[in-house]
Amino acid sequence: MLAELHIRNFALIDEISLSFGPGLTVLTGETGAGKSIIIDALQLALGARGSTDSIADGSASLVVEAIFSLSDSRTSACRQLLMELELLDPDEPDTLLLSREIHRSGRSRCRVNGRLVPLGILARLGGTLVDWLGQHEHQSLLQRDVQRRLLDRYGGEEEVHLAAEVERLYQEQKRVQSELGRLRAAEAEREREMDRLRYELREMEEAGLRPGELEELEREERRLRHAERLLTAVTMAYQRLYEGTPEEGRGQAGPGAAAVDLLGEAARELEFAAKVDEELKGVWQAVQQAEEEVAEAARQLRRYRETLAVDPERLEAVARRLDLIRRLARKYGSTAAASTPGAGDPVESILAYRRMAEARLRDLERSDTRAGELESELHRLRRELVERAATLTARRRETAARLAASLPDQLGALALENSRFEIALLPARPEPDAGGGGIGPHGAEQVEFLFSANPGLPPEPLAKVASGGELSRVSLALKAALASADETPVLVFDEVEAGVGGRAVLRLAEVLERLARHHQVLCVTHAPAVAARAHRQLAVEKRVDQGRAHVVVRAVEGEERLAEIVRMLGGERESAAAWEYARGLLARPAEDEADGQEVRKGARKHRSGQN
Repeated sequence: MLAELHIRNFALIDEISLSFGPGLTVLTGETGAGKSIIIDALQLALGARGSTDSIADGSASLVVEAIFSLSDSRTSACRQLLMELELLDPDEPDTLLLSREIHRSGRSRCRVNGRLVPLGILARLGGTLVDWLGQHEHQSLLQRDVQRRLLDRYGGEEEVHLAAEVERLYQEQKRVQSELGRLRAAEAEREREMDRLRYELREMEEAGLRPGELEELEREERRLRHAERLLTAVTMAYQRLYEGTPEEGRGQAGPGAAAVDLLGEAARELEFAAKVDEELKGVWQAVQQAEEEVAEAARQLRRYRETLAVDPERLEAVARRLDLIRRLARKYGSTAAASTPGAGDPVESILAYRRMAEARLRDLERSDTRAGELESELHRLRRELVERAATLTARRRETAARLAASLPDQLGALALENSRFEIALLPARPEPDAGGGGIGPHGAEQVEFLFSANPGLPPEPLAKVASGGELSRVSLALKAALASADETPVLVFDEVEAGVGGRAVLRLAEVLERLARHHQVLCVTHAPAVAARAHRQLAVEKRVDQGRAHVVVRAVEGEERLAEIVRMLGGERESAAAWEYARGLLARPAEDEADGQEVRKGARKHRSGQN
């Protein structure tokens, strides 16, 4: 249950600390006194959207803290969520502290047991702890989606899970249907792209390109194009290095002698000189090395000359090959280079594009397989959806009959004895092109609550026939019917008696008291009969000090509570009749159920004082 609520710098509240107990707690006060501010603050602590407008004038920030006791079995969902989020306090596992802080800058901080969390976590935890019923919630009861959720909740956890499974299957079917539709719509385009890729891959495959080939061909082309000039240059160089001029013979160091011969003679002369003077030894060795290097250079020139040939046919073949590579590079290389960093070599760029094209073609060819897989998956999903939806329909029919049968007692307790309440299951309205076969995201039916307040008139949709007061009572009757199945431990009602008058208010107060035997109930009310049934009453008052309004809250008991009931009755404080009537309200005996719920302390104290 909600144990404590601390509020600081929120709207007209400077600072308030409130303690709550089990049973029914009411917040009372004049219109505009600030009762709803307390509820707004609690909603803020439970993850509602906040605004800097709520920060009290002159304050830099607001803070709201809510402390819950988790000892009740109805808090199991909250405890489970805390364990999943690793937020359960191991030292105080039965206590939960939720904190919300909003700064004037717009920055917001949310904490669970002292640890910072996103706002959504507060909202998830709040959803397991507190259920709200106010004027807005009354109006939401007119919506078919809300009616459907209430029916499923009444059907229990298994029905709720079954409804969630139907929605999951429906959405999954819708996703598969959409993907399959996209594949089929793009089939013609896919075939065209596959034909283009096959042609391109065939063209590149027939080219038989290999990395580095362009550089080799360009080098070969230059050599073939200049073969005659190269042959002349190499032959003359070889002669100068090794053969000498034709007029001179080998071994004669004349003007036309070969370089190797000249170096050989020089080396022989220096060999003799080095023996005489060792200082020439290094020069002799250098000349010897030069002779060897020139001889080796001459041998390389001879081998190179043997490879040279004037071959116009080969030159033409190389030129054609170069033209092919350059054409393919213009066609495919730029695309690959743009998407493949470092693909500078044109042949590498073409090969990179080929790899991309092969991968894309495989993907497109697999789409045929994918389409078959999707069709099989779609068939399976439809079969499962139909089965689950049929089971859900059967469950809803049974649940609708049970809920409709239980409502007359609840409505009778709220002075609607002659009313009729029925639940219609109407055909669902599937989304267009969803392929659900008459099944929508929430099953094969819509839920419609039908109501008639007057005998002799057939029930019609609740939205058409219920007045504001009747709608409030129907909402409360449904909440009372759901009480035994509802796992939400705390119920908050905001002016649930709005539009309800006469003896119906007394009945409504009794229903709230009975609800408080299953839940902790907080109720903002202007109805004295409701306040008198409470186990704890908090009076909210707006005061003005030094020209500034602020809200104060105090727990009222005994004579102070009696005076607050008189105020709510609109009677004069001097009116004996008003005081007597207020005493009568407080003295009304509460039914003593088997669960041992205690009679409110204020009434017990008052009766003992009278005795």
